Amino acid sequence: MQDFEVIIVDKQSSDSTLKIIYSSQLPGLRVLSQGTTSLPEALDEGFNKSRGTVLCWLNSDDAYARPDALKIIQKSYIKNFKDTRFIYASHLCVDEYSYIISMNTSHWPTSRHERAMGGLNLCTGALFFSRNLYKKFGGFGSSYGLGFEYILLDYLFLHGDPIFVPCYVHAYRIHKYQLSQVSSNLMSSECYEISAMLPSPSMIGKLLWFCKRIVARLLYSNPFQRRKWHGKPLIDYQRNYL
Repeated sequence: MQDFEVIIVDKQSSDSTLKIIYSSQLPGLRVLSQGTTSLPEALDEGFNKSRGTVLCWLNSDDAYARPDALKIIQKSYIKNFKDTRFIYASHLCVDEYSYIISMNTSHWPTSRHERAMGGLNLCTGALFFSRNLYKKFGGFGSSYGLGFEYILLDYLFLHGDPIFVPCYVHAYRIHKYQLSQVSSNLMSSECYEISAMLPSPSMIGKLLWFCKRIVARLLYSNPFQRRKWHGKPLIDYQRNYL
């Protein structure tokens, strides 16, 4: 039985994008053609047309780090079901040729103002949230073209119930053409404006956050693991979990 759907929101691509997509023959695939609206509005369009209970997204240059990524999240969500549930995991960084650059572990939350303390090293490709939470969030809109994901993260931690899954499920691609690099000044400006809305963290909160970062790195991304996979092709990491 098909228990997931794939929605591609295509912004009038002029390369081989659609040809590649249709040749994949993914079950449950739907392609939406977008006009000239922004990336966050494209996400809103896809989420509003989706039928799933749990929502997530991948940017066009990213991938899932392992073939069982969605199964891992599905199992955790079913076990800890709530309408206000959201789940996040850790991510790998890869270069433009899909070689692993770094292993970036997140950590467990202890405060609804966690991002004010410094964040959880969370990449949105490793973020999964209930449809109920997204509807209450109300969508991204067009206020922020690049920093929009932080608005969602802040809403989720303030109003949702988080679960951290200590597993690398997302491969975030770093290259010179990505939007956050090409428009780095705008990205910094939007992030500063969004972060200014958060409460000021206490010294105890900052210390707790720092300790969690260290412990999580030792537990889930130890030096031996990083040495083993650094510089290796992402496909080797994926095959390791087949």
